[in-house]
Amino acid sequence: MSEMIYSLIFTCIYVVLCDFYASVFSGKKRQNGKMVRPVLFVIWLVLENAVSIALDQYVIVKILMIIILNAAAIFALYSISCPKSLFLAFSYQLLCLIFDYISMILFEMIFKQMSVYHMDGSLQGFLTGEFSQLCVILFLFFLKRKTASTDKDMMTQMQWTKLFIMPLISLIVIVALYFDFTGHMSQYQQNVVMLLAFGLVIMNVYVFYLICEIAEGKENVKKSMMDAQRNRLSYQRLEEMRNQYNLIRKREHEYHNQMTAIYALAKEKDDEQIRKITQNYLELQGDAEYYFDTNHAVVNVILNERYYLALEKGIVLSYKFNDLSKIPLNEVDISILLSNLIDNAIEAAEKLKKKTVVNVDIFLRDYELFLKVKNEFDGTYIKEHEHFVSQKEDTKMHGYGIKNIEEIVKKYDGEYFNEITDNVFISTISIPSELK
Repeated sequence: MSEMIYSLIFTCIYVVLCDFYASVFSGKKRQNGKMVRPVLFVIWLVLENAVSIALDQYVIVKILMIIILNAAAIFALYSISCPKSLFLAFSYQLLCLIFDYISMILFEMIFKQMSVYHMDGSLQGFLTGEFSQLCVILFLFFLKRKTASTDKDMMTQMQWTKLFIMPLISLIVIVALYFDFTGHMSQYQQNVVMLLAFGLVIMNVYVFYLICEIAEGKENVKKSMMDAQRNRLSYQRLEEMRNQYNLIRKREHEYHNQMTAIYALAKEKDDEQIRKITQNYLELQGDAEYYFDTNHAVVNVILNERYYLALEKGIVLSYKFNDLSKIPLNEVDISILLSNLIDNAIEAAEKLKKKTVVNVDIFLRDYELFLKVKNEFDGTYIKEHEHFVSQKEDTKMHGYGIKNIEEIVKKYDGEYFNEITDNVFISTISIPSELK
């Protein structure tokens, strides 16, 4: 009876580790509701245990059935393709078999009297199985560390090192248990040892679960911050367009009044007064009209607003562009992309405390949208996990502008590069275009 209970616990841990393995490699969250997931897990566990018992004498068939069950569970939980689900299930089973084999070989090397036949249904066999599962957990820790290597906010290197110590110590304890209790033991003593071994494994499983929860929480916070910045930039863009619209309406009203006055003066043949009025109007109109027209309304607003903003700070924005009317990005994305690139360049140039030029190239070619922003800076920068981050005073928004750029470029299957040459920072973006 006790062996059936231990076998069920062992299968439960196996199923949970398979779920963790799928979550790490699929890169997706579980797609089912909170009430559906537990039901799926229970069905998965019951079927796995039933197959293990019913096909115990047919090892190859049992392994194939378990792979199919795992693939079906992964497909149901993560809504990924059938081939990918099958691949994940197969690779997980292969991983478990490899660690099982390594564990058996290791214990056979340490204890020559141990054999594969002796392991079946024995205390040594359970300890070897738990040792193998701890190896799988350690491997999952390593995978999680690698997949989280680009997320500087998740955990520090020291925190990861401390977490790795736990499964390593657990492995040592399993070996110590086997070494100390290989002789004759009562059923009660065997139960205590087995429960201790299972407790170590379950503790490590729970720690890994907490890591996944922390990672998911950090990801949600990051997305919330990025969404907040998108909303802020979208609102800013709308305000800029509203201001431009109001200015145009104001100029139209002034134009009507000026034309009325000119008409009246023309009737009076007052040429001098007409010249003064037209000269004054042309000066005002010159201040209000766009300096740059790309044939794209949103790009026009951003380029011209940033141009005036930079001039006020003693910075000259030098633009080079062609017809951008068929730009392959939606209005929100191109707004966020250009605003962040140019704002970061202005921010860096402003710290130089001297007149400087920021070069912005935007060209829409037959095969790509090409953006290049080049600016001088004071030589200081922050680089974390091979990524440059801006040095904004608002620490809450620190780095999210660049993350937004990276996310938008990735969305359109583009490429984003940053380089530094002699205190000159160059950002380059290439996004595929389908112009014919």
